Amino acid sequence: MPYNFFSLAILTAVGGLVTLEDLKTKKIKNKWLALGLLSGLILDSAFLIFVGLDPVYLGLVSLNFFSALAVGFLLWSLGSWPAGDAKLFALYVFLLPLHYYYKNYLPIFPGFALLLNIFIPFLTFLFLKSLFFLFLKIPYFLREKEKFHLFKNFSWSDFLKKTLLFVVLFNVLSVLILKSSFSWKNFLIYFFLFWSVEKIISLYLNIYSKEEIAIARLSARENLSEEIKNEPELLDSLGALGAEGLEEEQVEKIKKFFAQKGRDTIHVYRSLPFSLWIGLGVLLTVILKGNLMQYIQALLR
Repeated sequence: MPYNFFSLAILTAVGGLVTLEDLKTKKIKNKWLALGLLSGLILDSAFLIFVGLDPVYLGLVSLNFFSALAVGFLLWSLGSWPAGDAKLFALYVFLLPLHYYYKNYLPIFPGFALLLNIFIPFLTFLFLKSLFFLFLKIPYFLREKEKFHLFKNFSWSDFLKKTLLFVVLFNVLSVLILKSSFSWKNFLIYFFLFWSVEKIISLYLNIYSKEEIAIARLSARENLSEEIKNEPELLDSLGALGAEGLEEEQVEKIKKFFAQKGRDTIHVYRSLPFSLWIGLGVLLTVILKGNLMQYIQALLR
């Protein structure tokens, strides 16, 4: 169908611009998102007026888009996703034709399949990578085990936020995706697995995925490592540390604070632009015509 072809062409062109910009500057610029949204609106209007595209279809596209915005806002407010990535996800949901969800079409929010196709590969890759590198560190852990207590730097607020997010996702996956009823047994099993995976990934990030840089080089959008929690006075003055990374004002406070202490280096997390994983999720959705979870479930039957 020409509509699907043109939608994918716009998505690919805008996605390419966004990803290149993200790789260069670690920032997703609103101008490219606006260009993609405007291009999609023009395409929809043209097909509605000149080809006779079904208005009901456009209504379903709009509902899917606003649902994606709501989910993206939720993940952003929980500190799980930068605003730029959340907006890019919503744009891709808007531009990706509903045809590519048909194998397990979800009412109201078929774009949830795209969300799964983004995070399942990403978390699987990160978990396996974490296991591999942590396995190499076993002798070190045995020698320094007191440094790696699972409850070190435990935060009830973070725990409750992650629990809330997991509860929502578990119910959606169980009832809508896997077509099964809620089970406390399954919930507790999956929650334990979720908590264990999260801890293993966090441990990996704090050992392997950080680098030491000169504080003079610290810039906006950098993400500080967990060691910042050892400076509660500074942490309180910084306020909320969002998933987008540091703001300019926070960078200046950090430089001033450590200048007074005579410290000239700090650890930040290495990061790969997440727009690459969002693009991979789109590709998987186009290929599978649905979500990866149901595809895996079908293979295991």
